Amino acid sequence: MAWVSEPFFLEATPTIYKTVFSYFLFLAMRDAMILPAISC
Repeated sequence: MAWVSEPFFLEATPTIYKTVFSYFLFLAMRDAMILPAISC
């Protein structure tokens, strides 16, 4: 069974990293917009 799930995991891992990276990028961009608005 492991030989079935391993290729799928290797295929899915880059997608997971991309999703997490995009989410953190979104948070960083959101904070970059919110923080100047608060300080002003």
